Order: sequence, then C-alpha cells, then structure tokens
Amino acid sequence: MLKSMQSMMNLDAFEKTMKPMTDLLKLQRSMLESLAEEQTQMPTEMIADALEEARAVYQCERMPELMEDHEKFLQKYQEKMA
Repeated sequence: MLKSMQSMMNLDAFEKTMKPMTDLLKLQRSMLESLAEEQTQMPTEMIADALEEARAVYQCERMPELMEDHEKFLQKYQEKMA
C-alpha cells in the first residue's frame, strides 16, 4: 500500500498521466490565440479598406468612376467575408 501511494505521489508519474490533458490545453490555447489574431486583423483591414475607398470616392469627378471604385471596394469586402 505504501509503495502504491509513493508511486502516486511521484511527480514524473503525475506529469505522464496529465500529458494528454496538457497537450490538449496547449493546442486549445494556440487555436484561441490564432483566432484572436484573425479577429483583430480583419476589422483593421476593413477599416483601412473603407478609408482607401473614401479617398478614392473623394477624388472621383464623375459618377461612373465613383461606381467603379465602389464596386471594387464591395468585391474586396465580399472576398474577405467569404
């Protein structure tokens, strides 16, 4: 009985037993970090694209140019959302 308790208290055995769980937690953490990075990157890109479109619209002198620039913006937006 004493030997079994000592083996249960062994740190190496504990680490070996917990390895699948720690590996899973590490994988989960890396996935969450990746997701958080993507979620912050996308709004930043969308704002930059909107500002770029606003500058292009401001420089347009005719309606066809404006519509073309706006269509390009919408296509870029749709690609990012897909």
